[in-house]
Amino acid sequence: MVTPIEIRKILANLIREEISIKDIGFIFERLCDFARFSKDPDELSEKLRASLGRQICHKLTEGNKVIYAVTLSPDFEDFLKNSINKTESGTKFNFEETETVKIVGDIATTLMNVTLELKNTPAILCIPEIRLPLFRLLISKDIPTAKVISSDEIVSDIKIEKVGIIENLNPMQQNCKID
Repeated sequence: MVTPIEIRKILANLIREEISIKDIGFIFERLCDFARFSKDPDELSEKLRASLGRQICHKLTEGNKVIYAVTLSPDFEDFLKNSINKTESGTKFNFEETETVKIVGDIATTLMNVTLELKNTPAILCIPEIRLPLFRLLISKDIPTAKVISSDEIVSDIKIEKVGIIENLNPMQQNCKID
C-alpha cells in the first residue's frame, strides 16, 4: 500500500516536471499496478512517466511528431548509472563538486550550442535508470529549462532526431559535440 505522503511525493514529482495530472483516475490505476512491486516514490514516478509517454512526447514535439534530442554516449550513461546513490531525500548522483560542475557545464554548453544552431531547445534522451537523478542535477544547478526524457517514455509514432551527443571518455574529462 502506498501511503498518502508517498502519493503526494509522486504527484509533486510529476507536477515539478510539468506533467499534467488531470487524468488522476488513470494515474491512480497505474499507481496501484506498480505499487505491488515497489513503494519508492521515485521509482513509482518514473514508472508513471513511462505510462504517460504519449503526453510527455506530445509536449516535446511541438506538433510535428519529432523530438530533437541530445543523447549521452553509452560510456557516459554507464558512468552516471554507476554514480547513482539512493538516499532518504531521493535518488541522486554521488559526485565530487568539481565533477558536478564539469558535467553540468558541459551539458549546458551542448544544450546552448544545439539550441542556437537549431533555434529549438532539445531534450536530453537517456536510459531510464539515470533520467530522474540527471533531471534533479540539472535543475539544482541552474538549468531549469532542461527536459530530460528516457527511452521508456518514447511512443511508437514519435521520431527521435539526434542533434548532439555528450561523450565521457574519462569521468573528469568530458567531451561534447554536435552532430
